[in-house]
Amino acid sequence: MSNYATSKVSLEVFDGIKFDKKVDTEMLKLIAKEMIFECGSATDLCENFAIAFLNDVNWHEISEHINENL
Repeated sequence: MSNYATSKVSLEVFDGIKFDKKVDTEMLKLIAKEMIFECGSATDLCENFAIAFLNDVNWHEISEHINENL
């Protein structure tokens, strides 16, 4: 993976999910944000760190990896 954020999100958010159809980057962003923020009420600081971390993810790389394994 191209950077730490991409590797971490790919392994901890998407690993083990069986996708039946191709995914795009926007779909992956929505899934990740829902999974991360549904855990409870985050403080503004935690939320800002999480958003900054997600902005560093190479979403295209994860979607390519998922789509290659369909």
